[in-house]
Amino acid sequence: MTVKGTYKGKPIRAVLLEGTATVKLFEYVEEPGIWYFPLIVDGENVEKDKFVLEV
Repeated sequence: MTVKGTYKGKPIRAVLLEGTATVKLFEYVEEPGIWYFPLIVDGENVEKDKFVLEV
């Protein structure tokens, strides 16, 4: 599932892990095609407080 949101104040598109609100990978809207992988520990984003998602 792909959702819109923000990360560190910048608009992003994020791909979520199946059935969760955990971001698997994301791209900045201004830099399409460059995907980033956030740090995931025990099925949760370590920096999840910085992801604001429109789920």
